[in-house]
Amino acid sequence: MLDESFFNEYISYWKTLAVVASGVPARGDFKPSHFPHLLPNFYILERQGGIKSSVRLTGTALDATSCFQYRPSDIFSRFKEKDWLLYNIYMDALFEYKCGAYGVRHYELANGLGFNACSVTFPFTGSAPAHRYVIGLMLVESKHQASLPEALPLDTRSKVTEFTYLDSGFGVPPKSDSVV
Repeated sequence: MLDESFFNEYISYWKTLAVVASGVPARGDFKPSHFPHLLPNFYILERQGGIKSSVRLTGTALDATSCFQYRPSDIFSRFKEKDWLLYNIYMDALFEYKCGAYGVRHYELANGLGFNACSVTFPFTGSAPAHRYVIGLMLVESKHQASLPEALPLDTRSKVTEFTYLDSGFGVPPKSDSVV
């Protein structure tokens, strides 16, 4: 992990919510006011079933690293079917095993520069069984931020370089279920 301490508060918070809920906590139990200093780095994904998922919200720190600003209408529109399958396997496992995930995605820019973005994600239920959300906290590797253009070019490529499930006391998927 680039900066494990950055994620510790969120990890502890989710584990507390999971104990109270005896499993996956409700999205309504997530109180962003608990850590206002981290809000610019949060994002919310909605798992809609089938191969459908969408980005519901991103913090301003994440928007600043992307010309398409993670708008729901844009980010997944560039995904191919294999990208959808990867994300959906990972999100479904979070709900099935009541666990979190840690991942690193390396972004390579057209100008040869690159940077890493680390995320910790946890599942949350919605008001109906079909409503499922993943709330993540992301840290963009700071040593590269100064050299990033104001907005990333649309031809930016990315690849997951590290991924692990986080055991929150309920278990994790077997190694064979890894998404990397």
